[in-house]
Amino acid sequence: MKLARLAACSCADSLRLPIVPGLSPTSARSIRLQLGPVTVDPELTATADDAYSLTVDADHELITLTGPTSSGVFYAAQTVVNLAFPDGHLPTMTVRDWPRFV
Repeated sequence: MKLARLAACSCADSLRLPIVPGLSPTSARSIRLQLGPVTVDPELTATADDAYSLTVDADHELITLTGPTSSGVFYAAQTVVNLAFPDGHLPTMTVRDWPRFV
């Protein structure tokens, strides 16, 4: 989870939001990192360790990054960095993604 946390730190710096562990009670204005199941394409027979889900609640400035492994959380953090507008703004959204080939 160290690499995922490092990626999230980059994300947190640019968005000016603190990082909280998934089991911590969260309030507005934070980035939550958590390990957990991510539903992928039902036709996919293998498990996708690099899958992730990210949810942005722009009203509460809460971002939740979930992956079945730390790799998934890492990729979720990278996606947040890529999706953020230059001013750090993110619209409300939910993204689920996984590798095409596993």
